[in-house]
Amino acid sequence: ILGYKFNAYSIIDFAKSSLELGSSLTEQTHILDVVIPEFTAYNKELQNGSLYADYMAEVTTKLGISTVNATEYLAGYASMWKSLGIESNEQITEMSKNMLQLTSDIASFRNLEYDDVYGSLKSIIFGGQTKTGLNTGVDIYVASLKTYLEELNITVDDSTSAMEKYCASVGKTSENLTAAEKSVIRLHKIMGDLDFMAGDFEKTFYTWANQTRYLSEQFDNFKAIMGENLIMLFNNVLIIINKVMGALNKLALAFNNFFKAIG
Repeated sequence: ILGYKFNAYSIIDFAKSSLELGSSLTEQTHILDVVIPEFTAYNKELQNGSLYADYMAEVTTKLGISTVNATEYLAGYASMWKSLGIESNEQITEMSKNMLQLTSDIASFRNLEYDDVYGSLKSIIFGGQTKTGLNTGVDIYVASLKTYLEELNITVDDSTSAMEKYCASVGKTSENLTAAEKSVIRLHKIMGDLDFMAGDFEKTFYTWANQTRYLSEQFDNFKAIMGENLIMLFNNVLIIINKVMGALNKLALAFNNFFKAIG
């Protein structure tokens, strides 16, 4: 009997976790739809139907991050860039993906949790928190950024990325930079400072730490897929139940008004 109870609770917990992950994936994808619609838009010429789908097809293998977490982090980063006033969706997409790469590199290199690195990077790049930067291994002090900006030399041509073009357009003095410009320069500097960590997950893929991390993230991918299937299966049933409850509420209210009238 205890064995059956354990199995039943395990199935319920698995289903609950899957529904939560599937729902989260849907909600975070919707944010990307709104913030950078070109990234998630359907394109029949692409292998998986969209730039987002093509990117997510390899994100767990290359970065060690589940599609659920990767989508959440991308949505968070992209929303911040949009709120800072970055107008180019191409640039927002590029910088958000750069930050996701940094999330993987730092987490793998220093054996940290993805959520912790995600929070730290937002504080460092968007908030300019120097202490968090030092704890992560980067220097974003005002004096250092001033020197970096003065020495920054980018040659713009047809192959130059959207982020590089933006950095090249920023003035050489740091005093009058906007919040968006400061954040982009911080990201550019951090990417250079931590270049030695680039691709660390792939480089150390077969270590115990990264194999256990990979297994955990793959399992989350599996649960998210199962969750999306369960949502599609039960959502129509839920809609019907909500309609019935709405009708019952109206009926109950009518009875309530009737008894008040005769009371």
